[in-house]
Amino acid sequence: MPVAPSRSSRGVNAGGPAGAGAAGLTASELRALFRVAAEVSVTPKKLAGYLNMTTAAVTFISRRLVDSGLLHRVNNPNDRRSLYLELTPLAHQMMRDVHRDFVALLEAATSDLDRTELDTFSATLQSVARSMVRHSARADTSEPREELRPGSAGSTTHL
Repeated sequence: MPVAPSRSSRGVNAGGPAGAGAAGLTASELRALFRVAAEVSVTPKKLAGYLNMTTAAVTFISRRLVDSGLLHRVNNPNDRRSLYLELTPLAHQMMRDVHRDFVALLEAATSDLDRTELDTFSATLQSVARSMVRHSARADTSEPREELRPGSAGSTTHL
């Protein structure tokens, strides 16, 4: 079983998402993990497009994440020259921890809001999330992305 990556001074700072700093991940590595988690299985080339990086940068990042036990490579059954990147069980647990801690932080930060303020805050977050998806889709011209909709896996949780 892979061992969790060690703490690193070059990783995400202590103020970043829970688990990320402890894992010693850079912001780019964390972004890559979130994208792979969202896609379930993605080629390095597509990941580079999503992250607006070169394939060489994604190769470096994915190699580090594979070595850390957070990603694994899966052969592409339709193309022997290509592969997919997928999260390992360790990375899935880390993503669950990051999301759980983020939701707990949001709940604590919004606990003093009344229902109207909470509804306004939630609507604003959903609007920002939709805008981020639109802007992200413009950066990736290879294929259109589906916008967030209430109840989708990527939608903002209403607290």
